[in-house]
Amino acid sequence: MVRKKFSKLWQTFFHKLRQEEGASIVEFAIMVPIFIFFIFAVIQLSAVLIIENALEASIREAARYGISGQGSGARDSEIRSRIQTVARDYSGGLINPSNLTITINSYPNFQALDANTSASNGSGNGSQAVKYQVQYTWNTTIPIFGTSNLIVLKAQTPVMNEGFEN
Repeated sequence: MVRKKFSKLWQTFFHKLRQEEGASIVEFAIMVPIFIFFIFAVIQLSAVLIIENALEASIREAARYGISGQGSGARDSEIRSRIQTVARDYSGGLINPSNLTITINSYPNFQALDANTSASNGSGNGSQAVKYQVQYTWNTTIPIFGTSNLIVLKAQTPVMNEGFEN
């Protein structure tokens, strides 16, 4: 008799374990935070790629402008202004142009650029090598890419100025 009661109790216990009422809400509660995290990660990664593309486009545009020797005596400030404008426009407003760090250094030739010799500031003279660099520190919404919300994005390009007259 005790054995029958124990057996019946055991069967009832396992029957209750096999019931699936409420299982979908538990699965939903486990999966939703993970799904939302991945949605935000995709959005953050997309924004990083947009900013990176905008920085590359701005440097490319500045190099095209500076390589030909265009501009008046304030050529360097015109190049910097062009970098800021293109970065802002291409990023859809994600980049604050005043937070860009722009470096323009000129070298006598490409060998001097590769050797990291001393450079002079500015877009240089005709037939000089010039390295355009831009850096932007972006504050992400959620620290998906590590422990810090800050991501430093950079773009650079070396060019050889045309043989324009100074």
